[in-house]
Amino acid sequence: MVRSRTIKVLFALLIAMTVGALALMVLQTNPIRPPAQFAAIADSNQPGPVEAVFDTSIPLQPTKWRNIVVHGSQAERRNVADQCHFVIGESGAVVVTALWKQQISGQHVWAAGRDWNIDSVGLCLMGDISDRAPSSRQYRALLLLVRTLQEQFNVSADHVYLYRHLNVRTRSPGEAFPAGDFSTRLHRPQN
Repeated sequence: MVRSRTIKVLFALLIAMTVGALALMVLQTNPIRPPAQFAAIADSNQPGPVEAVFDTSIPLQPTKWRNIVVHGSQAERRNVADQCHFVIGESGAVVVTALWKQQISGQHVWAAGRDWNIDSVGLCLMGDISDRAPSSRQYRALLLLVRTLQEQFNVSADHVYLYRHLNVRTRSPGEAFPAGDFSTRLHRPQN
């Protein structure tokens, strides 16, 4: 008699746990994330430059990404930020776009002779860099993001481009961008 009651209690507990687990699975929702336009307000919720690289919905595709292209939002005629993988605000906040999260090719490079979008990670600096250099926070975030991408995907320094290097009809990321300093700070593996 004691044994049958124990079995009944264990069986009832198993059924209750199964029903509870199924109910939780049905009610599961995705975490709430702030929209990109509130990125400046929600800086604390934004990933840092290093974490941004790993903020994806699917596994990273290390053999896909062979180049890195830096753009400026004011130097472009269209809204290039929507076609890039990462957007870096003037405050240094990094926004990871849906393109990167899904490891999808961007639509940020328009250059004759080659489709750079297939294997290039697009980074967009927000703000007008035609008359003044990026803010120190923005520049540091860019450098850290680029170096992390280089290391993660084995992208050599000669495969990191300013958009103006690929398309002579633009000055992107902007005339005031410190191109020489940027080039010297790229990751170069030790031989």
